[in-house]
Amino acid sequence: MALIQLSAAVGAGVIALAVSGTSIPAGVWIAVPTTLLWFLGGFALFSTLYALAGSFVSRQEDAQAAALPVTLGVMAAYLTVFPLSANADSTVATVLSMIPPWTPLLMPLRIATGNATWWQVAVGVAVLLIATVLVLRLAASIYSRTLLQRGRRISWRQALHLRAAAT
Repeated sequence: MALIQLSAAVGAGVIALAVSGTSIPAGVWIAVPTTLLWFLGGFALFSTLYALAGSFVSRQEDAQAAALPVTLGVMAAYLTVFPLSANADSTVATVLSMIPPWTPLLMPLRIATGNATWWQVAVGVAVLLIATVLVLRLAASIYSRTLLQRGRRISWRQALHLRAAAT
């Protein structure tokens, strides 16, 4: 659903530009598909982070509290993109665009403005994929170890301690 919503918003923007008689910049045809790809990568990362948070709970009532650190991290990344977008070629924007969770939020902007080099995009993709796989493996490991802890909520510290003790 989120991909359909993003596609509809991007499509509406392109149609609005065409209908208004405004010339569509050539960079849009590169920015639109790459933004959709970065969206998918970000969705994979963020959904695995929420799966990690979900692996800590056994009752639905505890899910929101367990997901709070993930939500705060995602919101912090989202809110820092706005000040950085004014100067997408700055050192801070360049470095953060290659570090998840900023990568899927900031890299499409840097690509669209022409500030991202090919190697920065490659590093961003590699780090995003590695982070997603590592978080997914961590979530699966914690979930399998905490499966026996049903009936009570465990904290992030306890779950990570169980992970360290098991390895």
